[in-house]
Amino acid sequence: MKALKALFKIQNTLSSNNIMQPRLFLKLFDAMVNPILLYGSEIWCTDFQKTYAHLDSKPYEILQTKMCKHILGVRKNASNLAARGELGRYPLEINIKTVKL
Repeated sequence: MKALKALFKIQNTLSSNNIMQPRLFLKLFDAMVNPILLYGSEIWCTDFQKTYAHLDSKPYEILQTKMCKHILGVRKNASNLAARGELGRYPLEINIKTVKL
């Protein structure tokens, strides 16, 4: 998955230069990884549901959650909702819905 490669590249570059600024990491994620993740989402993402309980099974949401947990330095088994909420990140499916409209 190309988005995963881009995320690892950002992580390696920032960690090798001893830069761990969450705001910078989030901006780089939004600029470099989100376009790869959401390319063509207006077409392939048509199964929106009313609840967000299904979000943990979507590949694009899993990648965003991994990124949030990496920035916060928490374990894999930490709450996904808490990790996204701590950084003020909304589910990517909301972005897809707004682009689709």
